[in-house]
Amino acid sequence: MFFERRIQMDKLRQAAEKIIVALDVSDEQSATRILEQLSGHVKTFKIGPTLFNAIGVPKAINLVRHFDAGIFFDGKFNEIPKIVADSIRSLPDSGIDFFTIHANAGEAALLEAAKEKRNMKMLAITVLTSLDDWDVRHTFHMSRPEAVMHFAGLAVGAGADGLVSSVGDLPWILQEKNKAKFAGTIKVVTGVRPSWYTLADDQRNVERPEVAIRKGANFIVVGRPITHPPREIGSMKNAFEKIVQEIAFALP
Repeated sequence: MFFERRIQMDKLRQAAEKIIVALDVSDEQSATRILEQLSGHVKTFKIGPTLFNAIGVPKAINLVRHFDAGIFFDGKFNEIPKIVADSIRSLPDSGIDFFTIHANAGEAALLEAAKEKRNMKMLAITVLTSLDDWDVRHTFHMSRPEAVMHFAGLAVGAGADGLVSSVGDLPWILQEKNKAKFAGTIKVVTGVRPSWYTLADDQRNVERPEVAIRKGANFIVVGRPITHPPREIGSMKNAFEKIVQEIAFALP
């Protein structure tokens, strides 16, 4: 009985560490409220443009550091190579675990970003989860699978440590013929929505947390289902723990 309980506790801990909670709020007070309720339970928080454009990058980073949590800095860098390199070089030397760059910034920008990553993990965004097949074809003149694989190969070849994609893109990345190319690549997925979160939003390529893990995601980014949970779920902590349990069920 003790051994079984310990295995279950280990699975819950592993599941919790796979969730990156998005601080997609536009003021320090709201971010602090989320951190106060979830720090100690959530290992890593995402700082994105909504927060750092509102309060500034240094303040946003220091705020999360104050709660002794890891940082997924969703800078979404997408500029000419020099600006990308200078922007990443300006990030602090410690505290940030991951940062993001758009793979469609091009090979030169990706190579410059990789030179500046230091101890941070560089994650390349392949195709946004808000784009449907029509959007992808008219933006990149490729089908979604073609675009995802093009940008994934470009990014990893340039030195990216991982990829950011939708759950539905993972089967293409993890095809048998791609195993050698993407071995050891960190796979982060967005557009994750538990079945009990039914509020419509701008995500078009969504999937449940447990499905994301079964399909090969190493981390999932979750925002609104945790930070603005339905009334029947209860608190942010309740929502987080519910998703942890769903993921734990999917772990081997």
